[in-house]
Amino acid sequence: MTNKIATANTLAVGEVVYLAKDGEWTPWVDDARVSATDAEADEILAIAKKSADACIVVEPYLIDVTLDGKAVKPVRWREQIKAEGPPIHAHLGKQAVRR
Repeated sequence: MTNKIATANTLAVGEVVYLAKDGEWTPWVDDARVSATDAEADEILAIAKKSADACIVVEPYLIDVTLDGKAVKPVRWREQIKAEGPPIHAHLGKQAVRR
């Protein structure tokens, strides 16, 4: 089983967010709730879809991630860019704020 997390965009401003361990949404991929089983991945997506029903986020879906210590790393390049920001401008995007 591949580890998975839920991602979506906020309805208010369109920011990329991740479902956190506390059930809230966070802009930081490292704070996401990571599934260890398929059943847990289904539970995470169900919680995320409730937020969509409540008009907090739009189109939540699961993405594959790997764990490197405490770091959560999206597998696909597209999701890596969404998590970190533009790869050629380290002074822009989320990576400029978090580092």
